[in-house]
Amino acid sequence: MKKIFSISLTIFQIFLPFVLSYLSQRLSIGRGYEFKIINPWVLVLNFILWSAVFVLFLGIFKKNYQAIFFYLLFFTIFSIANRYKIKVLNLPLKINDLTWGKQLLGFVPLIIKHTNLKKELIASFGALFVSFFFLKHFFKFQIKRKLIRILFILVSFYILLLPYFNPKLFDQILSKTNILFHAWDAAENCRNNGMLLCFVHDEKYLIFPEPINYNQAKINQIYSDVKKEASEYNEDNKVKPNIIVIMSESFWDAVQFSETKYSKDPIKNVRSDIKSSFISPAFGGETANVEFELLTGFSNYFLPTNSYPYTQYIKKNIPSLFSLFKEKGYFTTAIHPYSQWFYNRDNVYRYFDVDKFTNLSNMSNYQNAGPFVSDKSFTKEVLNQLNSTDKSQFIFALSIQNHAPYEANRFPEHPITFQNSLNSADQSTLQSYIDGINLSDQSYSTLKTELNKIKKPTIIIFFGDHLPFLGGDFDIYKKENYNISDETKMHTTPISIWSNFKTNLNLPKELSPSFLSLEILKMANITPNYQFAFLNSLKETNTVLNQKISTNFTGDQLKNYELIQYDLIFGKQYGIK
Repeated sequence: MKKIFSISLTIFQIFLPFVLSYLSQRLSIGRGYEFKIINPWVLVLNFILWSAVFVLFLGIFKKNYQAIFFYLLFFTIFSIANRYKIKVLNLPLKINDLTWGKQLLGFVPLIIKHTNLKKELIASFGALFVSFFFLKHFFKFQIKRKLIRILFILVSFYILLLPYFNPKLFDQILSKTNILFHAWDAAENCRNNGMLLCFVHDEKYLIFPEPINYNQAKINQIYSDVKKEASEYNEDNKVKPNIIVIMSESFWDAVQFSETKYSKDPIKNVRSDIKSSFISPAFGGETANVEFELLTGFSNYFLPTNSYPYTQYIKKNIPSLFSLFKEKGYFTTAIHPYSQWFYNRDNVYRYFDVDKFTNLSNMSNYQNAGPFVSDKSFTKEVLNQLNSTDKSQFIFALSIQNHAPYEANRFPEHPITFQNSLNSADQSTLQSYIDGINLSDQSYSTLKTELNKIKKPTIIIFFGDHLPFLGGDFDIYKKENYNISDETKMHTTPISIWSNFKTNLNLPKELSPSFLSLEILKMANITPNYQFAFLNSLKETNTVLNQKISTNFTGDQLKNYELIQYDLIFGKQYGIK
């Protein structure tokens, strides 16, 4: 009987990784592997990876029951983290998330408050607590020989870190097993290929390889071929206008929902000044990646999918919009009414040569609208900064008021009503979003009114960083018959521009953030330099570069762009020497 029991426990431990692999899929995305269409190698590789995690804990802990308990703890944390990141941002847990540290912790209270996470955590850890005593009673086996445990640890590390230490071998394995990872949809990769395989796959992006032909001569040649169109940048013009760039959190034209009829236009003030379309590299989140493109002129197109340049790659001084404005005598300010450490902004802005960073730690007398600082207080902060000095100013202001999730009755008043066929929960979500962008629209109008009172020439550039995340798996978009397969539509927000003096405010029809930075320099009569000068040479070909949208840039143009970007972020910065 004892022998049968021992064999049963052994079989249980062998199949445990497969069971947890399947359950992790179910818990993370609401469904498991689709056995009718799945590549069988996906099951094999995920089983190997989950087994490697198990073997790692067997090596770390001497007692078998401890290893199983912490294995189950890992499974619980990993699955719940995936579940709620996908739920809130439609993105799975990535290796890069581990670099966020306290950034992630900053959002945990908000997610607990507005989701079922608290209940799930209580249930999960309650079950783990109970299982601990069961495991302690039945799994009394111990691995006494240290050499075997060390071998377990080494083998598991080799398997789990293979993409990092030997990415070529890992890619060969994927190629031979016909497992595909598409750059344009991380969530779908994990649905098809397994959560843990998807997580481990991103290890190969932790080391950024040097591009072919990267050397000083090549960089010098690229810059020497750049043709500056000086006629567009008249630095002899004595007008040095204040430039206020407002990147409004999740601001989008919700009137595009054709199935919804609104009592009045929620963004009527912003709409009157729309001049172009902003093609964001993000959807529903990753605001700092949009900001990265705008402030540096670089592109996420050349970086691993769902990487975070601010937390991973910006480690030294880099030419930016801030530094170019500062060279021309402007006082430069970044304003973001949230924690200064979020997305590593406090360090990044120093590398970008920002004179002043106004954030939640040094703001006072502000009010919240919902869980975040209101756009009304945010706008007052912009005006206070503008009135603080007679010098020309470049102000980059990033709001937070309309950040997801859009819980019911987020705002006390609902001045705009609407009619549609959505269920009550979805209507509450949409109502909170509409209330928020309407408040942003009112703040935009207030800013214009106040700027009309001052004599100093000033230009506002206002746009949303990305579309809002409305419902899991694009739920509300689908119910509104919005074409979610159209990547351009899913990444387009309006750009509004206004000035309190007569000047040319025309823009190209569509702009990626990096190409919008060129237009901002043009408005200030500043000739682009460094990477911005190279960008200026590309704008006649196109003004949009996005991982999910086809491009008509030539191969040579893209390669040169990549080399310029690598040089300044990762390389020896030949371009500024």
